[in-house]
Amino acid sequence: MDIGSNAIRAAIYKNLNIASAKIYSDKFKADIWSLLECDDIDITHQSYLIIEHFIHIFNRIGVKNVKCVATAVLRWHHKALIFKDIIQQRYGIDIEILSGEQEAYLTTIGLMLGIPDVDGIVADLGGGSLELIEVRQSKIISCTSLQLGTKMLNNLKTISIDFIKEQIQKFSNVGYQNLYLIGGAFRIITRFYMMFINYPLINTHNFRVQANNILLYIAELDSIENINSSYRSSKFKVNAHATMILQALIEVFNIKTVVVSNYGLKEGVHVRNCFLPNNEQLPADVEKLNNSFINFFRTVKNDNMLYKYCSKLVNFQEDDCYLEQYVKMILPLLIQPNEAIEQIIRASIILVNYTQGIDTLFRTSFLSEYILTSDLPFSHSQRVILSLVLAKAVSDSKSVLRITKIAKQILPKTDFCNSMIIGTVISLAKDIDGYPLKSPSFSLPVNYKFIELSTTSVLPKMIWTKVVRKLKKICLLRSYRQ
Repeated sequence: MDIGSNAIRAAIYKNLNIASAKIYSDKFKADIWSLLECDDIDITHQSYLIIEHFIHIFNRIGVKNVKCVATAVLRWHHKALIFKDIIQQRYGIDIEILSGEQEAYLTTIGLMLGIPDVDGIVADLGGGSLELIEVRQSKIISCTSLQLGTKMLNNLKTISIDFIKEQIQKFSNVGYQNLYLIGGAFRIITRFYMMFINYPLINTHNFRVQANNILLYIAELDSIENINSSYRSSKFKVNAHATMILQALIEVFNIKTVVVSNYGLKEGVHVRNCFLPNNEQLPADVEKLNNSFINFFRTVKNDNMLYKYCSKLVNFQEDDCYLEQYVKMILPLLIQPNEAIEQIIRASIILVNYTQGIDTLFRTSFLSEYILTSDLPFSHSQRVILSLVLAKAVSDSKSVLRITKIAKQILPKTDFCNSMIIGTVISLAKDIDGYPLKSPSFSLPVNYKFIELSTTSVLPKMIWTKVVRKLKKICLLRSYRQ
């Protein structure tokens, strides 16, 4: 559980594994500031009711261990210890008040869980603070916390971009290729930008955009009123201070690419629970923190996260399917295959096998939609490739057409063709062998420009006709060369 300046969040993981399924996640707006400003804070207040509700959920699900952290809202307030004692007495939960550096560090390892190969400056904007973290080739170099949260800035009489730049420049004057954005205010800006450019996906996680395009977009935002009127939306409100901070970050650090993350502190706390399970005290020094989490960095660097997450998602057992036989059969059919596409093949077989237990009325599109919209730690291209493969393999024509339209806007031609080939081969395997796909009873050797089909038995004419039609489609897709 995370008690922040703007909201209280809770997440429940199935077990202490970094690829563990998140079985519950929710957040509620909570004005902790107003509670702390009361003369007596041991009263009935929405903040307490939210915590009580989460504890009710924990008890219903059977949660055994609860880890609760608090950030800037309690870090600098003189009533923080009183609030902490009340929570302990009422609910038996001990709140760990993180220092700015500890919050920044945990947020960054949470980011690394959702986006591999982080390299650049990480910015986590909340209501009470702005955390800045320097990361070089997935190694955390330095962390700092600035009192530039959106609520903190509201208390200032005058605010300018020059003032924000001055505060940020105290952190570093070094330029960075990438800027990683974490925090609700940044994500709202991203949602509006995606609407502005008619981006085909709605998922903000791992969305990447050239920094110059963001600066041009910010220049278009004359006022919050214009934004809301333009998009006829009252649900989201762009925070003017957040746009000012974003512009300052891009200009001060000479950013080239902006990357948005839905992963942050709560995922970082989960990583901490996995690798420091005995409530070990977090060191304050970055180097000591790096040593504490050295096994995490090795895991993220070495593991095939796409395969691992898909396996955990559907509780896949490796003995159930000979994945490498399918990989060996499909790879020669692809255009310029690489290791990344091998991961896609493995993940696709795992997920297709999962659909065998699902009624055909629900099977057609739910997996593809889930991959596109959920916070799985995939890039947008990985999402679209995997969704297109699954659509071709198990979905109806309507779903295939919709995802194909999205794929053509996002994927390079080679990736698009390879996705269609993989999906078609898996569909062909289903026609010949049915569910589950344990090992292929056929082979598809390539003979010059032609694909041969070798089966262990003679196929019925109707199946043969369908298979030949799909093989012709694969040959047509293979004819493309970049």
